[in-house]
Amino acid sequence: FTSYTEKALEAVPPKLFPMPSGVVSVYIDPTSGKLAANSCANKRLETFVSGTQPTEVCGDHGDTAPAAAGDGAVHEETSWWKQLKRWWTD
Repeated sequence: FTSYTEKALEAVPPKLFPMPSGVVSVYIDPTSGKLAANSCANKRLETFVSGTQPTEVCGDHGDTAPAAAGDGAVHEETSWWKQLKRWWTD
């Protein structure tokens, strides 16, 4: 199935899906599970339901400033109809 789908869609450019309302992405330190500091070498972007993301910064590398992850904002909800139209027209 994967091979067939990849072949069928090879001419279709990939699209980024909009982030649902109430979801945020932040960089975390995979070792500690805390927010990654700018100095963390192995930071990884993770997505959370807003309010469940870590709030404590790793600090294991001497830096306590959290790494930026995009705008970090909760994105506005878009109707399914607008999303469907955008999928067909973008």
